[in-house]
Amino acid sequence: MAVPFCEVYARTLLPALKAMIAKELVNVYGLTQWSVAKTLGMTQPLINYYLSGRRGSKFLDILSRSEEIRSYVKNAAALIAKGEVDSGLIFCSLCISLRSNKDLLKDLGISKVHFHPKCSTQ
Repeated sequence: MAVPFCEVYARTLLPALKAMIAKELVNVYGLTQWSVAKTLGMTQPLINYYLSGRRGSKFLDILSRSEEIRSYVKNAAALIAKGEVDSGLIFCSLCISLRSNKDLLKDLGISKVHFHPKCSTQ
């Protein structure tokens, strides 16, 4: 059965990406867990889980190995820290970017065959 990539993304990849961005915002920009949670539209306990590795870690290692993803996360965190962009737009553009990276999707074990062919982001 074909599913929209955004469903696969939200269920599997988004938690790891949020963890990466949250870590960057706390460790590099010195934001508090509370302010990161507010900025990303989450709760402070969830940010704490991300920072401690209790959430989002399933794909974190694979995503962290990608120079493209690391660069995107650093740039996204910088824009978010400066208040120049809404975090929702960051996550949407990451989704669009990821769906075109066939090698990374293969490393993550996500087959493009399962994606709905008429996704509106194409």
